[in-house]
Amino acid sequence: MNDYGDNFKGVRFPKNLWLDTNISLIEKGILVVVKTLDKRDEHCWATNNYLAEFFQCNPRTIIRAI
Repeated sequence: MNDYGDNFKGVRFPKNLWLDTNISLIEKGILVVVKTLDKRDEHCWATNNYLAEFFQCNPRTIIRAI
């Protein structure tokens, strides 16, 4: 699954997000993926199932994280 396009080089966690101990790693990942997908012409419409597949976890994990 690659919806980032051919120019995708990776993701970057902002320092303040990475160091925030109040946010779990999966929550941080979701925030970064949604922000990356939202940089397109249209807004991010990633579903819980899409994110679960991306992070290789159960959709319930995504729902709890969101």
